[in-house]
Amino acid sequence: MTTPQIRQAPELRKALEKLPKPNGAPEIQVSIEILPDDRQSMPSGERSRGHGASATVAFHRGVLATPEGSQPVWVYEGPLALARDATPADHDPARVAAWLREQLGPRCIAIDVGDVEEHEAMVRIAAAISGGDPRPH
Repeated sequence: MTTPQIRQAPELRKALEKLPKPNGAPEIQVSIEILPDDRQSMPSGERSRGHGASATVAFHRGVLATPEGSQPVWVYEGPLALARDATPADHDPARVAAWLREQLGPRCIAIDVGDVEEHEAMVRIAAAISGGDPRPH
């Protein structure tokens, strides 16, 4: 098993926005384009000499239990880079989760933040399976 690449919030947001409805497949890989401005922070295996580069983000199916019942979701689990100038300074997992939820947009309906180090966190993100904002207002 390979170690997941460290992702950044803008990459995950792009991937979340491209997720299809689960079609019976237990896993999916979403290809995204990374803009040239992001190239310095990309893993070396994902760099391209063209105008942009592509990266692949892996998700697996899961079920999110809510008071209203169970909801099928796509799940990303792995390391996430935290922006040095925007992340809560105290690295409190609840505050980091709230910050990440804002960064990831409406498809992110649940997030668990595990170990938070200086500029990286282990996360588990549940993504809605369709467009729109499924979170309660």
